[in-house]
Amino acid sequence: MELSKADTNGLLCRLESQVAEWRRCHGKGSKLPETLWREIAGVAHELGVNRTSRALGLWYYSVKRWVAESQQSSAGQAGFVEVTMSPPPSVDGCSIELERADGARVIIRHAKLEHVDAVASRFLGARP
Repeated sequence: MELSKADTNGLLCRLESQVAEWRRCHGKGSKLPETLWREIAGVAHELGVNRTSRALGLWYYSVKRWVAESQQSSAGQAGFVEVTMSPPPSVDGCSIELERADGARVIIRHAKLEHVDAVASRFLGARP
């Protein structure tokens, strides 16, 4: 997502005021709510952890951890996956290609069909 300089400044200013308001009401040492951290992580994903943490006066590694956690949770949420199963014309020509939302891919060739389900489930994050 491409944001203009005015948009990025507006996002950072809005988040900065939310963090400042939270600190005013709850004290400087109190933990920010998860909803605010998720919003901060989304902005940091777009604008960068360093820029976001410096603009909001937050610890770099806290922002980095929330960005990583938000990416892991969104990678685990697969969209609609349609799988049509029909017997292959021959075992020699059997090839299955899987791709996750995070871009990771796996190609399974010449595998016994009874093992494909377990491999596909494990790769896509489901428990067999």
